[in-house]
Amino acid sequence: MLGGKNCTRGFEPQHVFTAKSGLKLTTMEKKHKGLKADLHLHTCDCIKESTIDYNAFQLIDAAMEKGFEVLAITNHDTITYSSYLKDYAWERGILLIPGSELTIKKKHILAYNITDRVLCLENYNDLKKIKKKNNLFIAPHPFFPASLSLGMHLIKWQSLFDAVELSHFYTNTINFNKKAITIAEKLHLPMVGSSDSHLLCQLNTTYSVIYAEKDTEAVIEAVKNGAVKVVTSPLSTAKAGLILHEMFIRKSIKKVGAACFYLFSLLFRI
Repeated sequence: MLGGKNCTRGFEPQHVFTAKSGLKLTTMEKKHKGLKADLHLHTCDCIKESTIDYNAFQLIDAAMEKGFEVLAITNHDTITYSSYLKDYAWERGILLIPGSELTIKKKHILAYNITDRVLCLENYNDLKKIKKKNNLFIAPHPFFPASLSLGMHLIKWQSLFDAVELSHFYTNTINFNKKAITIAEKLHLPMVGSSDSHLLCQLNTTYSVIYAEKDTEAVIEAVKNGAVKVVTSPLSTAKAGLILHEMFIRKSIKKVGAACFYLFSLLFRI
């Protein structure tokens, strides 16, 4: 089962449902309109994300065109959020939730409705101590083959997490989400679908439908209670290859180009 009790088994395109309780989800569906949401997004608005081609405003515009109603920009170890950006999103029908993809002990953790104080923390215990009822912590791509993925730290630090991410980046033949689904089921945690977008073409590949009022604390409470459906489809091999090319090869070329430009500028100053 997917991420909890009474969930649809398997990865049928556009039919992955997640909840702690199917009964609770049905109740929430009757009570609230589902909000199309992506809670894991990146933009060029911080140093670590400088090779991304779009800013927060452009992301919000793109998300509006695709019918999103809840977003969280989760740039690495920073909070890309302001009253102006919040209002910009709201005017386009989108609730913007402050968030960040934190690096704790060289592992990534998604944190929401937080303040800058969280960015100074260096270990799991400190993070757990400052966690409040209106905060949300999600384990992103926990078993993807990268050193920054949580891996079995998801179990070790399980008391911190409110949900586990089902990442968009999988195909019919390669799927690193499977172990995350198994562990989420054992820990009785809901799954949340997101795109982890670094490219606009990733937006809308996998997302969540959250049954809540369009309010930050209501959305967070709904996720914690499992009032979430994940909508997803496996990427085609061609699209997965395109994303890898754009993210790693093209971005590397940009970095090399910037370094060469800097070196040449130094030479001309001599």
